Amino acid sequence: MPTALVTGAGRGIGRAAACAFLDAGHRVLALDKDFSQFDLAPCVELTAVRFDLRELAAIPHLIASLGAIDVLVNNAGVLYCPPHDAFSEDQKREILAVNLEAPVALIEALVPQMRARRRGRIVNVGSVSAFTGHPDLWYGASKAALLNVTKSYASYLGRDGILVNAVAPGPTLTGMYEQLPQSRKDGVMRSVYSGPCLRARRGRRRDPVARQREPGVRQRHDARRKQRLVSALSMVERTRNMQPTLATPGDVVSTARGRNRWAYFTR
Repeated sequence: MPTALVTGAGRGIGRAAACAFLDAGHRVLALDKDFSQFDLAPCVELTAVRFDLRELAAIPHLIASLGAIDVLVNNAGVLYCPPHDAFSEDQKREILAVNLEAPVALIEALVPQMRARRRGRIVNVGSVSAFTGHPDLWYGASKAALLNVTKSYASYLGRDGILVNAVAPGPTLTGMYEQLPQSRKDGVMRSVYSGPCLRARRGRRRDPVARQREPGVRQRHDARRKQRLVSALSMVERTRNMQPTLATPGDVVSTARGRNRWAYFTR
């Protein structure tokens, strides 16, 4: 039976993911520093691991004590929401430690055993805040860094049979979200529902001037440009009146399954 370690599993997305792994036939190690809000009734077979991820130096010993782990889900996260120029040093350090440094430390501690088996799955739970100007400066910065870390480890470890991937949920109805003041919730929703990101595809052209002189090229180019503009305007129109909605933790896990992301967790 494969073993999955899910951090931040005491509530929210982590709890939903841990229960889903259990349903999929995994042995699940549910890690959190606080299980006071955790209802074990639906997932009685989970193994609760109490650990504070701010204790970075203790992570190698923790992993050594847990035995073989096939899947790591770095889900734990911390968010504070003062104004951008009012974060305390302790708040910054905690956000960076839990959201960024702990996932790296867990990966580094697990890589030797995964390499030995030439098999492993690592999933980092990022956020759409990595792609927007997030209202909470250090949370957004830590999630953007986590996605970069994911790409780096994917290139380092792929040759060893270790698949490293990330998911980036949007605003989700969890305890973390509920603790935000309404003004911050509004800011988060505005940062996510700010219209489509339109990117022009840049193809390689050896000699653009000469190419434009080829028969029919200019006409095809103009037609494609017009079609892209029409599609972009249509998308803007469709999203203009879109009502922002919150996902649930179960929605996040279900979406990962529905879009074949679940293979990254379980295969």
